[in-house]
Amino acid sequence: MAKRILLIRHGQDEDNLEKLLNGHRDRPLTTLGREQATDLAAKMRSTGYAADAVVTSPLQRARDTARAVYDGLELSGKPFEEWPEMIERDFGILSGKPIADIPKYAGDNVLQTDQVTYFLEVEGAE
Repeated sequence: MAKRILLIRHGQDEDNLEKLLNGHRDRPLTTLGREQATDLAAKMRSTGYAADAVVTSPLQRARDTARAVYDGLELSGKPFEEWPEMIERDFGILSGKPIADIPKYAGDNVLQTDQVTYFLEVEGAE
């Protein structure tokens, strides 16, 4: 049987709430973020989703979201692993800066959509 990999983004964290770029900043989930993680786990369980393991970034926002899914799917006894390789990219000088400031630091190296501002290169970023 073919295996599937499901990638899940973390719930809302304090930087998301404050509209700040976090990268490697290790800010916790907000109350809404914890609710999002719990709701996701409940939805996965109600649809019969099963998992053989959960792998997460070591950042608390990812780890806490992953733990909610692990617990919600009742995966006790199955692997729950933190992999440093899963960590968010380093945003360099943009870490902790307002999302609105991305163009100021990234210049023409910005991709802008109606919902996302993504930068390609800034000093110190991966």
